[in-house]
Order: sequence, then C-alpha cells, then structure tokens
Amino acid sequence: MRILPPSSQTHGFRQFADKLRLDIFPRTSKAQPGRSIGHKIKHAILLLSLTMGLLATGNVRATEPFSTYCDLPQDSVALRTDPGGLTLMSDDINSRVELLEITIGNWSPTDAMLDLFAGEYISSGSFLRLELILDGLVNPPGSVDPIDFDPFAFGNFPIYGFVELDVDDDIDTGGELDAVSYRYAGNIARFGGLPGSRAYQDRVAIDDSDIDTSFLSEPQVERSGDDFHLSLLGNYVQVSGLDEIVGNGDLIFDAGESWNVCGPFLHRAHGYEPYSFADGGFFPGEYMPDVCLRFDHNAVANITSLSVVFPLDNAASALMRGELVEPIDQDPTNQASILEGLDDLVLSAEYLDTSGTGDPSKAIILDWKDKDPSRFLEASRWRVNALLGMSYLKPHALGEFFVWTDAYPNVFPGDVNGEYRSNADDRDEVLAYIKDHDLDDGLLDGLVVVLNAFAGFTVFDVNQDGQVDALDAVFPDYAGDLDLDDDVDLFDMSLAQVLLSYCNTTFTCDVCTKVDINDDRHIDLSDVAPLLLGLSGPSAPADP
Repeated sequence: MRILPPSSQTHGFRQFADKLRLDIFPRTSKAQPGRSIGHKIKHAILLLSLTMGLLATGNVRATEPFSTYCDLPQDSVALRTDPGGLTLMSDDINSRVELLEITIGNWSPTDAMLDLFAGEYISSGSFLRLELILDGLVNPPGSVDPIDFDPFAFGNFPIYGFVELDVDDDIDTGGELDAVSYRYAGNIARFGGLPGSRAYQDRVAIDDSDIDTSFLSEPQVERSGDDFHLSLLGNYVQVSGLDEIVGNGDLIFDAGESWNVCGPFLHRAHGYEPYSFADGGFFPGEYMPDVCLRFDHNAVANITSLSVVFPLDNAASALMRGELVEPIDQDPTNQASILEGLDDLVLSAEYLDTSGTGDPSKAIILDWKDKDPSRFLEASRWRVNALLGMSYLKPHALGEFFVWTDAYPNVFPGDVNGEYRSNADDRDEVLAYIKDHDLDDGLLDGLVVVLNAFAGFTVFDVNQDGQVDALDAVFPDYAGDLDLDDDVDLFDMSLAQVLLSYCNTTFTCDVCTKVDINDDRHIDLSDVAPLLLGLSGPSAPADP
C-alpha cells in the first residue's frame, strides 16, 4: 500500500473536514450563536447517541489479509540517548526518520524464487510481508560501532531501530532481557507520554531506573510480548549482501533507487535463547535466519518503502529455495520459517516445564507449552510496535547510541498516565513529581534535574530537555481537535460522527488517523469519549 507524503496527507484531511463543515454547518460560524456550553454538551451527548446507533448497525470493516497501522505525519522529533547529550548530531530535519505507515499481512509472491516482493496480500498467503512507509529518502544503515563508525556508508539518511511483532497476542510471552534500552518499552516514555493500550500497562519504563534486566521488578519492561523483531542495525549490512535492482552502482542509495539488502535482520526474541533448542546460529538458542530487505524510494511521492518477506511455514521456505520440503529441525540456516521458530518455543517450554528449574526468567517462554503454533500464522492479527531513529555524526566512546525520532504506537505528549489524552490529571502528576523531587539536587527551585541526561530520562520530562519543570505541565497537543483549529467544539463532534461511518468501512491513513485516538484502526466509543471530555466551544482553547 502507498500513501501521500505528509504535506498532502494534512491537506487531504483538511479538504475532507472543510467539505463536511459545509454539509453540517452551512453558515459561516461553526456553532450556533448564543448557545451555552451546557447546550453544547447536550448536543454532543445527542451526537454520541447517534454515533452509538451507527455502531449498532454493524458498520465494521471485513477481515482482511493485511492490517495497516497509521502513524501521525510530521511528528518526528530528535531524542538524544547519549550520556551528557554533547555528541554531535545532525540538525537537518530530513535526517529524522519519519514513519508514516506499517502494513503487515499474509503475502503470496507471484514467483517466490524470482522475486519475493512481487505478489499480493491474500488470506491463504504462506509468507509474511512487513512493510514500513517512511517520509523522504531513507537508506540502509552503516555501522555505528565506535571502533568502525561509518553510519553514512550507503547515504546521508540511514535508518536504525526495531519493529517488534507479538505473534500470539500475549504480553507475557517474549521480550528482551539485555537489550531493553534499545526497544519500544524502554524508550517510549522519552516521547513525553505513555501508551494507553492495555497491552503496555505496567510494561513500559517510566524512567531509566526501570530498565534493570530483572523479571522480579515492576514494571516488567523486559516482558514486552516481542516474539520476533526486525532489527535495523548497520552491523548486519555487508556489501556482499547488497543488490542494486535499480541504481547507478555507486553503493549510495539515491532518489528513485531500489535495493535488496540481505542479512540476518529478522530475529526471534533474544529473551527465549537461554531456554531454546534452536541450533545453527551464532549462539545456542538463537534463531536469526537470513532475509532480504527491499529499500524502494518513490521519487514522485518522495517516500521510501522498506519491506521484508519471509516464509510462514517450511513449505513456503522450500518454495522460495526451490527445494523439497524439509521437516522442522530448529535450524535457521536451512529451511527456516515463523512456524519452525514457534514450534521450537513449544518444544522448549514443554521441556522447561518438567525440568524443575527455579529460574524466574523462564516465565518469558513457559506459556508456549500449551499453545499450537499453527494458530498464529495470520500475520494481520499480530501486534506491532516500532522504535526508529538516526545515528549521531560522531561516535561515542561509551558505546552505540541512537537519536530516536519516531515510534508506533504514538503517545500524546503530556499523557503521563496513559489514558490517550493529556489533561488536568496529567498536569497534576507532573507538578506533584516536581514537588516530591525538588530537593533531590539540594535546591528548592521548582525543577528536577534528570540524572545522567540524556541517557537517563523520565516520562515527566515531557519536553525532554533534561529537567522537569513548569514547562512540562504545558501540553502541546490534545485529543479531539479533529479540524486542527485549536479548539474542540460541535464541529469536531459532528466530524467524528461522520468519520465513524466512513472510517469503519474505508479506513485510510490520510483521513482516519486523527480520530482513531487509541490506534486500533476502529472508531468507537473509546475514541469519541475524549471529544466530550475536552469540549470547549469554538475559538476557546480546548480543555485537555
């Protein structure tokens, strides 16, 4: 799937809103003059009841062989992670990796041996396809190892990060013990809020002290639900694994070019490795088969597609390799597949359940013992998160560090309690944090200095400037301003009502992202309720 570049996305939504404005409110003003806020609330409740009536008619999208998750356009930031925050980084906004869209589903290549990326999404597809749509020109990453620092080996705009896949929709299975500081759960609070989804409650780091590689401490950041992930790191990119399908042969990814980049980019969660029977990788228990990433830049739309296609079962793997089907053998170096990686988890969990070990970390795999791995091959049902970023311009002596620029699912800046909106409760929590910790540095000055910034962080440092102060209680955005005019009024409510019908039958990122407040690709009461709570009236700042 493809979408318009961000400027066109915003323009498209405004056109959609302006057309509806004329249909709903024919007069110049957006609300009838002389009406009280009480009347507006009654009207809003009426609209909500009409909305619920719409939902009751069964206006729900049919099941599809793929799911597309929309990220807000033009929301990239530059969040440092280097100790001290002094490492040189680019101030070119084009260097920030800007995620627009993630599509995942069951894929059927036209000819699996010839080209995995030519085909279609169908329910019976036996391959996984995962595709990121990124704003602008984005190229494969180079090494950020301080000893061999060459992040811009393949172009000026390299991408780094991880896309995590929860295959069994179980937050209690899968995750990372040693690399949490590079993952969504260990970093999303840097973006100034917490995710509202129940899947992430008590599973994300509120501050850097929560990243302790222990299953015994809350929150259990290590148990993220990650079963497989796409690892976008430069140390996996080798010149021998590059294939310029469309290019000039200079090994620099330019506008309009298309490359295959092959290497061990798809990993089963490393938290499983100490308990796994998998064999054939660099380490015992490791399941990291070679895959090919397709980088494809559309020069007209100025977007980059980054895709991976991988067999869901060994029959698909045999088809891709032109071989007879081999039995599952826990070896990622021959016919590898998602099913083989999951089957090993079941086998390993069954053995672990009878071994009597008291290791508390075994909880990360144990629940697989009662599962049928063949039930989890519908990729469109997998839960997805992403943490993406860019490199510094210079290496850091203490290790590999990234500048995080975008993440999915999004958070609302200031939503420090994870309720899909920033409001007075969040403001009170920020101010209470300042009051409770003001003297931590020995000074009563109305601010809290974040220790070891910017490697250290806290969600209460909403603007991520290295200290928590009154500026962190002034929130830059709020849910419900659908027409982007800095208030939440009756037009926003009416627009939401129409979008309920439109987006539950024809969900498109350019129109529906703003009203899908909880990012579940379905518009319902949980999305509309914040509109009621934030209703302020025309030309009045919304009450977040």
